[in-house]
Amino acid sequence: MTSPLRPKYQKRITDQFRQLQVSQITPWAFLQSGKPFQISRFDGRLISYEGILFTGSPRIVFWKGYIEPFIEKICLDEIEHAVHQAKERKTDIAELLADLDLMLCSNVDRAYSEMERIDRNLMGRGFPENVSLYDSSRKRTRMKQFIKSHIEAELSMVPPEKSRGLEFWYEQNKAVVWLVGIGVALLGLLVKLS
Repeated sequence: MTSPLRPKYQKRITDQFRQLQVSQITPWAFLQSGKPFQISRFDGRLISYEGILFTGSPRIVFWKGYIEPFIEKICLDEIEHAVHQAKERKTDIAELLADLDLMLCSNVDRAYSEMERIDRNLMGRGFPENVSLYDSSRKRTRMKQFIKSHIEAELSMVPPEKSRGLEFWYEQNKAVVWLVGIGVALLGLLVKLS
């Protein structure tokens, strides 16, 4: 079963990853355009190249820890937001986080697929079909483990539901219990008076 909040998060996460692609991944496709290339790292430091091929340093920078902090921030922000929304709207947190896990992992795959495509185009220098795709499987696996560990941490902090028993029934029916109690007391009082 999926959470009623799923459509909201599907849109939020898709938008976040689309923005990530536009601002941090796609610009790399123009590294060899002949124009100066500049892009910011997650910490704000500038990456700058001019008149260089996508080999050596640029390729290492592209694949070695450049995109992960951006993805991690999206994931952490969305998980935190989802937990808050589920509590506020009294929906099943576990259900929403299971949906979130799938959505985040799917978008991680898309982001790395786009990076592989850009890498292949740049390495192929006009003949991408002559170049093998970069294997980002380990990076994907690490990122998915990151997501799962943070979701599991959030789930471990959710208090167990009182799904059965008198306490749960009482919590759901306090007004009825009080009204019945008052009614019984009034009835007892009437019986004594008569």
